[in-house]
Amino acid sequence: MKKSGSAFSTIETSAKIISGLQYKDRIIVKTILNVITGQLTTKDVSTQMAFNISTMEFCFVCPQKLFDKIDALIKKENNQ
Repeated sequence: MKKSGSAFSTIETSAKIISGLQYKDRIIVKTILNVITGQLTTKDVSTQMAFNISTMEFCFVCPQKLFDKIDALIKKENNQ
């Protein structure tokens, strides 16, 4: 996506964001599991929105490049 000039930013989440992240930052995501049962006990919801890297403007439609890549992955998976 970066090569096409677009990136995605989280615009809404049910978690509290304390500090922003940059595109190349590495993160650790932890889930909350019951230690005894292994059952997942918590879910988070987030919304991302595409933006133009050079203008920093949000795009209200996902870039076509994203749809093309998803279609290619689906076709590849269906041919296996």
